[in-house]
Amino acid sequence: MIKEEKRLFNLALNEESPFVNLKRKGKFNLKSPKQEGFLATSYNNCRTTLPYKIQSDYELLKDKEVELTVIIMENSYLRAEFLPDFGGRLIRLYDKKKKYDLVYYNESPTLSNIALCNAWFAGGIEFNIGSLGHHRDTSRKVNYKFNDDILFFENIARRERQQYSLSFKLVEDVLALKVDIKNLYDEKRELYWWTNIASECKKIDCSSHKGLLRIEEDQSFVNFDLDKKPSYLDPNKIPLSTEYFMNCTNDDVMWESVELTNDVTFYEIGTKPLNYRKLFCWGIHQGGDHWNDFLVGKDNRYIEIQTGLAPSQMHTTTIDKELSFKQVFTSNFENGKKVLNQNIFNEKFNLDIPFLALDNFLHGKSNKKFIDDKTKYFYDVIEKKEAVIPSFKDIEYSTDMALIPYLEYQNNWYSYLQMGIIYFENDYYDKAIEVFKKSISLKKDVLTYHLLAESDKENAISYYEEALNLKDKEKIYYFYSTLLLDKKDINKLDKLFKVYKVNNDFDTINYLKYLELKGKKEEINTILLSREWVNIIEGSTVLSDIYQRVNKTDKVPISIDFRLA
Repeated sequence: MIKEEKRLFNLALNEESPFVNLKRKGKFNLKSPKQEGFLATSYNNCRTTLPYKIQSDYELLKDKEVELTVIIMENSYLRAEFLPDFGGRLIRLYDKKKKYDLVYYNESPTLSNIALCNAWFAGGIEFNIGSLGHHRDTSRKVNYKFNDDILFFENIARRERQQYSLSFKLVEDVLALKVDIKNLYDEKRELYWWTNIASECKKIDCSSHKGLLRIEEDQSFVNFDLDKKPSYLDPNKIPLSTEYFMNCTNDDVMWESVELTNDVTFYEIGTKPLNYRKLFCWGIHQGGDHWNDFLVGKDNRYIEIQTGLAPSQMHTTTIDKELSFKQVFTSNFENGKKVLNQNIFNEKFNLDIPFLALDNFLHGKSNKKFIDDKTKYFYDVIEKKEAVIPSFKDIEYSTDMALIPYLEYQNNWYSYLQMGIIYFENDYYDKAIEVFKKSISLKKDVLTYHLLAESDKENAISYYEEALNLKDKEKIYYFYSTLLLDKKDINKLDKLFKVYKVNNDFDTINYLKYLELKGKKEEINTILLSREWVNIIEGSTVLSDIYQRVNKTDKVPISIDFRLA
C-alpha cells in the first residue's frame, strides 16, 4: 500500500536567494588520493551552487512548523516514509516485526548549513547525485508518482545534465530500490553518486570486506593490514571526525551493516557498479559532540554509512549514456540478497519535469514545451517574446550555453545578467564582465552589481559601493562587509555597521570580526555565548577561532565549537 498524508515539520524555508557565489576562475581539483580508473572530483563540478539558488533563510523560522507531504509505503513487515519536498529523502524505515527503526528517524529535524545550497537536516536515507557533498536538490521538491506497489521519483541534475530516477518497492521485509541515470550529453561525463544512510548504532560490521581504507591527513589512502583489520568499528570509540572507506569490488556480495541492538542489525546490499562503502562519524571530541547534539540529540550517537560509485566522495566515475544499479535495505540479510536478484521493477512512469523539458528543447531532443512558474521566463526568451522580468524571489538561473543566442535577442538588463552567469560558469570571464556591465547600463540593480563584483574581484569593493544607494542595498551588506574586513577598513566598516541590520549567523559573524578589529572583547563574548548558532557550516572554526583570539585561551565553550578535528 502507498498513500500520501500531510504532516507538520520544523523545516520552514523562506524564499531562495539569487545572491549566489560564482565558481572560482580556472580549473581546480580538490586534493584527492590518486585512484586508478577514477577522476578527482573537480571544484567546477562540486562547489558552485549554480544554476540553483541559495537556501539559507531559515534561521528565524527554526521554531515555525510547516505542512509537508509524506509518502508512506507499508506492508505487514515494514513502513517507509518519504519527503518529496526534501529531495525524496527516506525519513523513516520501521520494522514492524522487530518493532525498531532501521535507520535514524529524526522526529525533530533541524536545518543547518551543510548542503551545497546550505539547508540540510540529519536523518533517514539521502540520495546524492551530481556533486561532492549533500546535493543541490536535497532540500527541494522532486517529482513523483506511485501506483499500488511502486513509488517513483524523477528529476534532473541541471548543472551536470543528468536525469535520474528512483523506484522503490516493498517485498516482505525488504525495501528495494532501483536507480536509473541518463547522461544527456553526447559524450562521456563525470558521474557522482552516494547513498547516505543515517544510523544510531552500537557497532559497524566490516569483517567480511576484503578492502578497508582510511584517508590520512595528507589525503593519502591507507590500507589496513588484513591480519590487523578490525572486524568492527565502534562509533563510541572513534576519537575524531573521520571517514573509513571500504572497497567491495572483489566481494561476492557488496554490503554494509550496523548493529542496532543485540537482536536487530540493519543491512544495505547493492549491485555493481555500486562497489564502495563508507562510514562517517562526527567523533567523540568536543566539536563532534556539539554537532551530534545539535542535529540529532544528546541520547544518540549518530553515524552515516554510505554507498558510492567511486572509492571516496573525492572521486567520480564516468557515465556514457545510461547507468543503473539496485540496492536493498533490510534487517534480513538472506532475504535481502534474494530480493536484490529478482526482476521486480517493470513499470515505466512518465513525469513532466520542467527543467528537463527545457534542456531537451535547447539541445534539439524534443519540441515539447512544459511551462510552469520556474521555466516560463526561459520559454518566453526562446520564443522571442518579451520576457517577464521576475522579482528576486522568482529568479531562476541557467548555465547552459545553448541559451545565449536567445538571450542576445532579448537585449534587456535581465537577459544580460543571465548571459553573464552562463559565460562565467563556462569560463568566458571577460565576456561575463562585459555583459554584466551592459546589464547595469540598462538598469542599476543590486543583484547585477553583486554578480559583477563576484566576476571581477579586483574591483569588487567599488562595485558594491556604487550599489549602496540602490533599493535592496541591504542584500549586499554581507558581501561588502566581508571584503572590508579582509582589507581591515575600519572607517568604512564603522559607517556600514551603523545601518547594517544584523539578523542571521552570517551577518553576526562579520559583526563579531568587526568588533574584534575594534577590540570589543566583552561585547564579543556576550554575543558568542548568548545565542544558538544554526547556520554554521560543518567543520567551521570561525567562532572558536574568534573566542580563542580575544580571550587568549585554547579552551572553547562547547556551544560555539563546530570543529571536526
